[in-house]
Amino acid sequence: MNIIKSPNLPEKNVKLVLCDSRVEEDILKEISLLGCKVVLVPECKELQHPVSAHPDMNFLHYSERTFYISKNLYENESFE
Repeated sequence: MNIIKSPNLPEKNVKLVLCDSRVEEDILKEISLLGCKVVLVPECKELQHPVSAHPDMNFLHYSERTFYISKNLYENESFE
């Protein structure tokens, strides 16, 4: 099993960033200028509003290419 040594601290170049869907546009622009693709995390109705779209509350980076996602966050989506 390939478990991450330091969660949320990348060992390689970052290509994808998870952001709260309420993030300000200027921050999104700066992330894009770094060459990263941004995935906006929608609000999860089961969480309190201040943290409802926070990536750390909705995603668990388990291993290099394995993530666990809040059960109902993307009810009609599929990921590969």
